[in-house]
Amino acid sequence: MLRALLGERHGGHPENLVRRLRDLKTILDEMSAPEAFRSFFGGTADWMDGRVTDVDHVGFIGPYGIAPESVANAVVEAGFSDDPRIFPSRIVARELGALTGVPSLPTTVVMAYGETRDQRRVGLEIFLPDANEDLVRGWVDRGVSSHLAFTVSDRDAFRDSKCILEERDFRVPAFKRDDPLTVLPWEDGAKFLTMYLDRRDEERSRIELCCVVDRVTPSLFPKRPTEPPTK
Repeated sequence: MLRALLGERHGGHPENLVRRLRDLKTILDEMSAPEAFRSFFGGTADWMDGRVTDVDHVGFIGPYGIAPESVANAVVEAGFSDDPRIFPSRIVARELGALTGVPSLPTTVVMAYGETRDQRRVGLEIFLPDANEDLVRGWVDRGVSSHLAFTVSDRDAFRDSKCILEERDFRVPAFKRDDPLTVLPWEDGAKFLTMYLDRRDEERSRIELCCVVDRVTPSLFPKRPTEPPTK
């Protein structure tokens, strides 16, 4: 159900987007993090034990032909959030650029965080690429950039979750392989860590790990030396 909602396309019809966002909010209201993982990916969610605190957000490419302001209005009308933000994408713009042979494809993000019925915080990211209709519809059909993001408790849980998921056939996507970890500024000097991991199967399945830390050190994901150390 969750995967199907993220893969729907309704070009040029904001009222359909409102219905879709209402359905998404209903699902996120009712699902725990393990339930959301099983709905989106199938299989066991035991890797979350003691590591994942909640769903952080869902993300997907939005319908072709709807302006960012109309998408933001749909977010508000659906009751998801009264304060959506609109800004240029960094990560997904790079992914879509790699698919079209350019360094970065201009892509707008409409982001919003709202509250569930039990007052949990959950977010939404809708990506609006500056590309032709056939490309956008093809990406939506294939699930490009669709993902489910989870909040991880701390830096150790972040690192351990990545290792466990890699053992279960998830991998950093090719467009991020040279710099898998994205570090963003956060409140009070803290840092927000985010990383994509794609499952290698016939269906495009992406998980995002999110974590707020006081600082980032090279020891978070140490690189193995290519040569023996010398004295």
